[in-house]
Amino acid sequence: EGQGRLLSRDTDSEEQGLTGSIDSAEESRLADQSTSSSCRFAGLVGIVAVVCLGLVLLLALNKHHVSSAPRSSFAHESEESLIQETYDPYGDRFSSPGADAYGTTEGAAYETAEGAGAYDNQAFNGVSEAQSATGESQYAEEVPYDPTFSGPTLFCFSLIFPGGKEFELMMMLLQRSMGPFSCDGHNVYSNSSIPLGTNPVTGFTLMTSSMGEGPLEVIMGSRWATALNTAVFVRVWNAVSAAGQYLNFDWTVKLDADCVFLPQRLRSILIGIDPFMPAYLENCRFGLHGPIEVANRLAMRAFLIGQSECYDIYNKAMQREPMKFDDTLHLVKGDAGTWVADSLNHGFGEDEYIRRCLKQNNVKLIHAHGMLAEEACKTAAPNCDSIEAVAFHPFKDGDTYLTCMQNAQGVTTAWQNGSADVYR
Repeated sequence: EGQGRLLSRDTDSEEQGLTGSIDSAEESRLADQSTSSSCRFAGLVGIVAVVCLGLVLLLALNKHHVSSAPRSSFAHESEESLIQETYDPYGDRFSSPGADAYGTTEGAAYETAEGAGAYDNQAFNGVSEAQSATGESQYAEEVPYDPTFSGPTLFCFSLIFPGGKEFELMMMLLQRSMGPFSCDGHNVYSNSSIPLGTNPVTGFTLMTSSMGEGPLEVIMGSRWATALNTAVFVRVWNAVSAAGQYLNFDWTVKLDADCVFLPQRLRSILIGIDPFMPAYLENCRFGLHGPIEVANRLAMRAFLIGQSECYDIYNKAMQREPMKFDDTLHLVKGDAGTWVADSLNHGFGEDEYIRRCLKQNNVKLIHAHGMLAEEACKTAAPNCDSIEAVAFHPFKDGDTYLTCMQNAQGVTTAWQNGSADVYR
């Protein structure tokens, strides 16, 4: 019996020892599983962190590309946030009536029965003299002439037909480094790539840049019987945007081929304008006229990116009807009159389209009403002896162009030394 109890205690002890060993092994296995799970979780977190970091870097690089790459006009609406981020701080919107780019028959452009220069404010929501006095617009101020300072850099371009007098005029301008070729950078666009001649600076043959196939002819029919040319110039602006040359210069200047241009006079105006403010120059008291259009780099980016916001303006520009007959406007001397758009709110030229689109994209308007000498602005200077004009228009053949340039350069000294703020 004693031996049986002893054997029983020994058996119990063995069972307890075995149970303890099993429990210890189970705890060890569970601990190993917990450690393994923790490691796997930590590894998963690390992978997620790396992926997130990669996405952040990718987005950052993409944003840098979006903000620096040249844009095509009529950009996708997803770019709206970029436009707002860049240009909303300036916020103000400005407006004043404009006329057509070709300047053929707008002698009375945007005048009403009340008298010369009266604006149809209801149609245009224009800036009146009273509004200007309250600071809703800004004037370009002349800066003293300094022959040692070249001033802001200019990129100039023109659109020409691939033949005829306009083409011949541009060939002459190339040989004399005048017109767009007097700027720091230049380009000439047409609907095909054709040789203009040998560049006297580089010695290479200069070709026109193709803006894509398509007609350059336009119909007449604005309120002032001028050209409905917005569609053609949108193609040009597309080409300018795609080339991206303008990004390398402070200001962009669109010049008509028959517009006599003095770039250093323009530079003397531009150095007084804040380069960090998207801005363009209003060159005529009746608004922006097309022979010369001047905008800085920020304004160009706002316009080229922001054309996606200007579809309605574009459609109105190209809408010729409804029409009315006007016996006071004549496309051909001696005719009875012509059919024109019945309102200023539709059927207008590319310069008015640009003005409205710039306003839509919060670009600042700078008054420089003395800079363009032409009959349509009531600032004609047939002898080109104005001391304040930057450009004279129109001079459609080589002889008259060169005579105008010679006369203008002859009064340059008087302009340089003038003390009057001729643009106020």
